[in-house]
Amino acid sequence: MNSNNEFIGQVMLTGKSGDMSFTKTDEELLVALCAQVSVAIEKAEAYERQHRIAETLQQAILAVPTHLPGVEVGIAYESAAEAAKVGGDFYDLFELGAGRIGVLIGDVSGKGLEAATITSMVKSTIRAFAYTGLEPAAVLTEANKVICEQLSYSQFVTMTFAIIDLKERKLFKSRAGHPEAIIGRHQSCRPCESESNLPLGILPDVVFEQNEIQLFDGDMLILYTDGLIEAKCDRMILGDEAMLDRLNQIMPGKGPQELASEMVNIAKDFTGSRLEDDMAIVTLKLTIDDAGEIG
Repeated sequence: MNSNNEFIGQVMLTGKSGDMSFTKTDEELLVALCAQVSVAIEKAEAYERQHRIAETLQQAILAVPTHLPGVEVGIAYESAAEAAKVGGDFYDLFELGAGRIGVLIGDVSGKGLEAATITSMVKSTIRAFAYTGLEPAAVLTEANKVICEQLSYSQFVTMTFAIIDLKERKLFKSRAGHPEAIIGRHQSCRPCESESNLPLGILPDVVFEQNEIQLFDGDMLILYTDGLIEAKCDRMILGDEAMLDRLNQIMPGKGPQELASEMVNIAKDFTGSRLEDDMAIVTLKLTIDDAGEIG
C-alpha cells in the first residue's frame, strides 16, 4: 500500500476457502480496499501531526511568567475530558514598564491548529499595541481592526484585556464579549460590572469602552473563560451566580494559585468531572505595601 508515493504497508493473502484460486474480481476488490485503507491511514497520520503541532503551539502560547513585581500569580488550564482537539482558550501576562502590568484572557472560536495559530496572532497583536502605551480600550479598538482582516467569516475572539497600574493602584479594563472579571476583596468577591462590547473580529470600526477600578493591597483580580460558567450537568449550566456563590465560599484563606485550582474543581464538581469545554483561569493578587511601593 502506498500513500503520496510512499510505501506504508502490505497485505498478504495466504489462501482462499475451498482451495479455490483468486479471481480477477478478488484482485480488484482487494486493490480498492487497500486504496481506502491507505487514505484512512494518511488522514489519521495527518491528524496526529496536526494535533502534535497544535499542542506544541498551545504550550508555547500558554507559557507566561509566574512571578512579577507587585503581584502574585495563579494559573489554571483544564482541557475538556471529551475534547479531541486543542481548544482556543488562552491568556497572557506581561510587564509594560513604569509599574504597569498587562493581563489578558480570551477564547478563539474553533479548535485545533487553526485556533492555536489565530491565538498566537491575537496575542502578538495585543502586545504590540499595548507596548505603545495605549489604554486597554484603545488597544482592543486598534487590535480589532487587524484581527478583522485576518479572520474569516464566522470566526471571532472574546477577550478581556486589563492593565494594572501598581503605582496608581488602579485597574483599567476593557472586554470584548467575554465573561465579566471578578474582584476579590476582604475575602469576598464581586463582578466588575463593565460594558461588554462586541467580540473581536466581527466589525472593524467598533470603538471599545473601558472602566477603571481603584485597587487596594491584597485585592485579587480573577479572570476566566466561559468553560467555567457554562459547565453543564444534564440540561443545566453552572452560570455566573452559582459560580460566584461557590467562589465566595471557597475564597477565604486561599492564595492565587490555590484559588485558581479550586475554581476548576467548582466546574468538575458540578459536572461530575465531565467537562465539555476547556477553561482557563488567571488570578492576580496585589502585594503593594502601605507606603505604596511595589512589594
